[in-house]
Amino acid sequence: MKVKTKLFLSAIAIVAVTLTFFYIIKMIFRPKVAFIEDDNKLVTKIESPTGHIYYDTTSENINARLVVIVINNDNKMHRVTFILDSNEYKQYNFINSDFKLSGIYEWYPEDLSNDEGTDGRFIGEREIVLQVNEKKYLTIRAIANFGGVKDYRRVGPPVELKILE
Repeated sequence: MKVKTKLFLSAIAIVAVTLTFFYIIKMIFRPKVAFIEDDNKLVTKIESPTGHIYYDTTSENINARLVVIVINNDNKMHRVTFILDSNEYKQYNFINSDFKLSGIYEWYPEDLSNDEGTDGRFIGEREIVLQVNEKKYLTIRAIANFGGVKDYRRVGPPVELKILE
């Protein structure tokens, strides 16, 4: 009986140590600053973000408006910026330049201003600072030069998070 009890307790200890080890590895390799996707998955690039692009008749440019959620899981603050991938739209001559950030705005889920067409409070043009363990709801605005070919897909371009420091 003593041998079975010791064997059982040893098995439980091994399982506990193994699970703890995998949890620590998961914590080490998860991104420190990331986007939060719909299923609470942390990623550094979103292939199809919520948002759209459109041709602005007054400025004759292409405007992009994307809505993302960003979180800083690190124990230090970070400066971050966003890179919008314009390759697909350049390929079809919808734009002839890269998207350039024109504004980053913060909004709050309990604030309905984001659904009413406004972007929220302006917090930066090209980069923002995320404090320790901070989560931000953002609207990203960008512009690109019109390439001459109309495109009615209006899907937002892929967006990537880049940590500056």
